[in-house]
Amino acid sequence: MDYQALLQQMDKASSGNYSYSPPTPVTARAGIQFQGDIRFAADDGARNDAQAVQATPKTKPMKHYVVVDTSHRNWILQPNPYSNLVYSFGVQSVNGSNPPVYTNNSFVPTFGFDSSGNPNTLPGRPNTVGWYLPVSNGQSNVFYPAYNSSLSRGNFIAYDTGYTVIPSGLGFGSVFLPSNVQSIRLVRALLPQKQFLSVPILVTSGNTNDPVFGPSGTLQASLVNTPHSSFATYPYLLFNLNEYYGKYVGGNESMRRAFSIMTQKTRTQNTFTSNALGVQYYDYEPWNEEALVLQSPITCLNQIKITVTDPIGNSFSHNDGLNIILIQTDSNGLFLKCITGTSQYFSSNDLRVGDRIVFDPATLSNIIKSPLYAANPNKVSFANALSSNSYPILQLLDYVKDSTGQYVARSAGNNTLRTTSYAQSFNGFMIPNFLATSADGSVTQVYPNAPDPNIYSIFQFPVQYSFNPAQYASNLPFMNASLQPTYTLELTCLEPDTGTLGGQITQ
Repeated sequence: MDYQALLQQMDKASSGNYSYSPPTPVTARAGIQFQGDIRFAADDGARNDAQAVQATPKTKPMKHYVVVDTSHRNWILQPNPYSNLVYSFGVQSVNGSNPPVYTNNSFVPTFGFDSSGNPNTLPGRPNTVGWYLPVSNGQSNVFYPAYNSSLSRGNFIAYDTGYTVIPSGLGFGSVFLPSNVQSIRLVRALLPQKQFLSVPILVTSGNTNDPVFGPSGTLQASLVNTPHSSFATYPYLLFNLNEYYGKYVGGNESMRRAFSIMTQKTRTQNTFTSNALGVQYYDYEPWNEEALVLQSPITCLNQIKITVTDPIGNSFSHNDGLNIILIQTDSNGLFLKCITGTSQYFSSNDLRVGDRIVFDPATLSNIIKSPLYAANPNKVSFANALSSNSYPILQLLDYVKDSTGQYVARSAGNNTLRTTSYAQSFNGFMIPNFLATSADGSVTQVYPNAPDPNIYSIFQFPVQYSFNPAQYASNLPFMNASLQPTYTLELTCLEPDTGTLGGQITQ
């Protein structure tokens, strides 16, 4: 069929719908005119082109300084501050304590009971079967069903006090969220005077008094606790940041990939003939204050990842993964002996006399909810006090269990001397106890009833929280706060220039 014929038939059939003949020429009406309006002075289609897309606001560079103090990090999740250390922006790195409880709650509070009338002693237990709230005056308990994520949290009931809930993530960062980052520069790195050296001690046929390789031999005396194999023995260090490469060219791939080369501009000569490896820090700065200028600004910098290596590219390692299984005093009550885990021996490079240690506050706040300690106000007060300060190390310990199960120092008298060679010989340390000083200068224990009678133990880990089913808390983690590096970065961000807004500041 002819297509043109079909069109003609359709035009003829629809001609009755028009009041005029379709072939009749029609003149278009003139558009609406706005006389005197400058917005419509130009031709149609071009009058608003300039306002179609907003112009880029004027900006000016602003410098922000980010201080990455690794002593503030969650060392349980990130035990090594020198390798793949993650620092996040735009996050709140504060532990959430005293969580609120609602009728539709994701966890069972510690004041809740199960269907058998057993109290919940496990903080943060998932609410999968529901829980009961006891009601006084002879009334029946109120039941709250299992958590339903599809519903709102409901009405507020109370706060679950006495313990700390650790938020998700690595727990290290700032609420500051840098945007439009134009350049990044390492300002300074403060590195502790730490020895990266492990010298083994020779024991042959029960003889621990080898004049050269024994614990008191010449090798130990000349190397251990000296500046040998510390940061100062390297000409420079490599600082790696995310995937950002600097502008360095050297003899290996590690230097090309480094973000910055760190040097000591004012180098202090250490005396290697004296045992003077104290609690000091080295100041490291970039070679020439160079910065990485980005061709296109980073819209949003979410996190940075830091690694420090030697000139060859080997990353440094520091062990902050130690934990305590026993805190014990003795008959005089002046000092506290802290014993690490069974397989957690360490050297004098990890802990030194004079260093300050801090205990994990989340673990301390949670153990007081255990039925074993919750009913003892002296132990609860002791745990709260232990989490609020740092403590100097007075002595390093090498203890073993005797026939009664108590930890005692190794000696020939109790036949506990080592019979094989070793490198890491310590499994504990001593710190001062909480003492009160009287007017005449004498001291007494602040918590005299915290230690158990006869055995003088204050805390033993792991702590059992629940009996049905059995639930255990971890050992007590601690960190050496005197061996934590600090990195400072300068971020240049492009921010809107508000100076064009004008205005005057009045007094």
